[in-house]
Amino acid sequence: MGIPALYITDESVIQVNIGVNSSLTITAIAEYAMSKINDKDGFQKAEVPKQLLYLEEEWKKKNYS
Repeated sequence: MGIPALYITDESVIQVNIGVNSSLTITAIAEYAMSKINDKDGFQKAEVPKQLLYLEEEWKKKNYS
């Protein structure tokens, strides 16, 4: 097909079972991943919400401590 700039993310990046309904977590991960992708001019398109930054810091503390 060859669709340029198509990125796909899903729950396969989660290494544990997080419960029955993981749709909000998957959405947050997708938004975070999207915020890390620069546009063609090198600028980031979206700002990361403060809640996602907080969750990232908490995850790092938990997994790297």
